[in-house]
Amino acid sequence: RLSARQKQVILSNFLAVTDDVSEKDALMFLQKHGWNLELAMNVYFENPYQLAKSKVSKAKIDALFEKYKDSSETEPLITETGFDEFINDLGISEDDLVQFVFA
Repeated sequence: RLSARQKQVILSNFLAVTDDVSEKDALMFLQKHGWNLELAMNVYFENPYQLAKSKVSKAKIDALFEKYKDSSETEPLITETGFDEFINDLGISEDDLVQFVFA
């Protein structure tokens, strides 16, 4: 069994090498992996975004989809017309479209 001091050292080491992870999230992650620093770091670096806070809003994505979808289609999808409206709203000309796609 690890002492509080040993856990603090493990936590400090974990936080020192991980990006944008809160202390609370790091604690939960280390507890989940039995305070095994090597295991926790290996699992973290396999997918570092698993502890990142998502700033994606499903409601906003759904609203964007609704704005540009083709209501005449039987299946909900964005057709060429909706895509053209989308890039126009973004202020992207057709000449700049290739750069937009690869950006």
